[in-house]
Amino acid sequence: MVGQMADPQSVEYAVVALLERVDALRRGGSGSSPYPAPRPTVQAELRTLEFWRATISECLATFFLVFVVCGAGAGASGGAGASGATHNNGALLATALAAGFCMATLYQCFGHISGAHANPAVTAAMAVTRNITPLRALMFVTAQCGGGIAGAALLYGVTVPGYPALASIAPHPGHMSAWERFGVELILSFLLVLTYCGATDGHRRALGSAGPAIGAAYLACTLVSVSILLERSSI
Repeated sequence: MVGQMADPQSVEYAVVALLERVDALRRGGSGSSPYPAPRPTVQAELRTLEFWRATISECLATFFLVFVVCGAGAGASGGAGASGATHNNGALLATALAAGFCMATLYQCFGHISGAHANPAVTAAMAVTRNITPLRALMFVTAQCGGGIAGAALLYGVTVPGYPALASIAPHPGHMSAWERFGVELILSFLLVLTYCGATDGHRRALGSAGPAIGAAYLACTLVSVSILLERSSI
């Protein structure tokens, strides 16, 4: 009837539906359905060019990350005139800066293709949260391992045989037990994954690119990790 007030429940339902549609649009969807799009089958995903582009991107990203970070650490460790604490501090700073800036750059290059995980821990987290399929996670980890091995092999090949700086990038922490090393890596990996998930969240797009945040996390974690290794190995 004209002039009759609308049912409060129907108004509330309309408001909730409108907010859900706005949220779907903000996430990049069409907003036509509140349900997520169905996942492709394994056979269908293997036939897509996007799947293989993403896999190759992960391989390249990990290749560049390992080559740049290890190369920076080796170059700083083998610098002339460096000795003692100055030698270690230079290698630590060079490795951390290389990790941070390289990861920020790689995210800008490959983030829109594969997410630029370049880390099996990040890929595993994306698979657990169902942001990627199990098949894609398996292929990403395989590509990351292959890219990391290739990057290390190329660095070893282009340096002088027996180059002592390669062995001094990360001294063996003889005074740290296996559980201590595992605990350090677990905490730092959790921080990296948490930063990646938070920086790439669709609700935070207005805050800018995720590259600087991810790069800063890698820089900080590398500083902590390498400094602990250097300190404990010198005891």
